[in-house]
Amino acid sequence: MNIFKQLSIIIIGDDMENKKFIIAIVVLSILLAAALGFIGYDKFLKKEDESIKTVINDSEIDLNVFYKVRDTLNNLDNAFNDTSSKYFGYIYGDKNVMIEKLDPNIALYASVYGDIKRINAPQLITGAKVKSNLQNMFGRFVEYKAEDIEWSKDLKIPYDKEKDSYTHQLPVVNEIKQPRYFASEVSTAIGEEEIIVKRKTYYVEYETDETGTKRLKALIYTDKDKKNLVTTMNLKNGAVNNKEVMARYSSKLNTYVYTFKEYNNTEYVLYSIEKVRR
Repeated sequence: MNIFKQLSIIIIGDDMENKKFIIAIVVLSILLAAALGFIGYDKFLKKEDESIKTVINDSEIDLNVFYKVRDTLNNLDNAFNDTSSKYFGYIYGDKNVMIEKLDPNIALYASVYGDIKRINAPQLITGAKVKSNLQNMFGRFVEYKAEDIEWSKDLKIPYDKEKDSYTHQLPVVNEIKQPRYFASEVSTAIGEEEIIVKRKTYYVEYETDETGTKRLKALIYTDKDKKNLVTTMNLKNGAVNNKEVMARYSSKLNTYVYTFKEYNNTEYVLYSIEKVRR
């Protein structure tokens, strides 16, 4: 017999004790369902930012710190890989980069680059966003000073003081032929209030087909001066096999050490880039 029909018979009956018993069961069922719903919400729907900590070399550190360090490295790689900029390859040169002594315009350029879109139409980036980007990457080592950003000899990104914004309209670039630097992490170490990342870098120029729409070969050099050719590599799907380059030619590549200093309890900011091997 259907359970609901059984309950109906008991409740409709004359036995008062049975009625009280069934009512108690129903109330408890409702409370149980509500409790399970709350637990399900708390466990599966309610999201909170949680720090995930690990211990490396007897030092406890939040793994989110490494994600932010990685983001900074990616932002710098993107900014200094743009051949239309006067700063192309700046962080991959022979001179060490001390962030405290960094040209303020270069710091602004690196801070604005992640928000640049090449859509050949006017764009606006707020001063507050650029300032936030700068602090996330360089912290106290660079003071934010709003000013026009030099892009190349003939191009600037102007700053509007009244609107506190930067505006730009950059042309679309064909990426097929553009040379670039590659950088790969070799090791990461935690020191006293610092994170040290060692990276290998190399410079690539491409050979294309007659139409200029397909990459065929990559000429891999240690630097953009092209004094040292590391190897020439055939391409698959137009891309360099970075793992192969690192596995076969790592000893011939330049090495840089990126030092990040503790900015607060949850963030590290870039302090210096030092070349340690030619």
